[in-house]
Amino acid sequence: MGKQLPHQQTVDIQLPHQQTKDIHLQHQQTVDIQLQLQQTVDIQLLHQQTMDIQLQHQQTVDIQLQHQQTVDIQLQHQQTVDIQLQHQQTVDIQLLHQQTMDIQLLHQQTKNIQLPHQQTVDIQLQHQQTVDIQLPHQPTVVIQLSHQQTVDKQLAHQQTVDIQLQLLQTVNIQLQHQQTVDIQLTHQQRMGIQLQHQQTMDI
Repeated sequence: MGKQLPHQQTVDIQLPHQQTKDIHLQHQQTVDIQLQLQQTVDIQLLHQQTMDIQLQHQQTVDIQLQHQQTVDIQLQHQQTVDIQLQHQQTVDIQLLHQQTMDIQLLHQQTKNIQLPHQQTVDIQLQHQQTVDIQLPHQPTVVIQLSHQQTVDKQLAHQQTVDIQLQLLQTVNIQLQHQQTVDIQLTHQQRMGIQLQHQQTMDI
């Protein structure tokens, strides 16, 4: 199924049972998608678009975003999100229950992630990016930062952070209760860490 939507349109899609949807959106469009049961969404968003997606049960989202776009995604139960962001984009993702997120951020992007319950985040950041992550309950974070990036993390309860930093980066981490931080710092970096209750830091 393929659909092209030009100029100030709203799309409300409900896809039941093993369906595939390919959507191209242009110019001030809104997509509200509810997916159930083994569905795939491939979306390309151009120019001031908003996407609100709720995914349930073994779904895959492949999104390419360009130019002032906002993505609001709620994921539940064994879902995978692959997002490529360029130029002033915002991603707000809530992940529940054994989910994997692979995100590449380019050029002045902001990432706000809330991860509960045994999740893994693999983030590669380039050029003036900000990562704000709240991780409860045994998640693992692997972050590679390069060139003027900032990481602001609040970690609670048996979490592990592996960070590689290069060139004018700042790491601000608040850790509570049995957490481990492994950080490699090179070239004019700053790290502010507050550790509480049985924590380990390897630098």
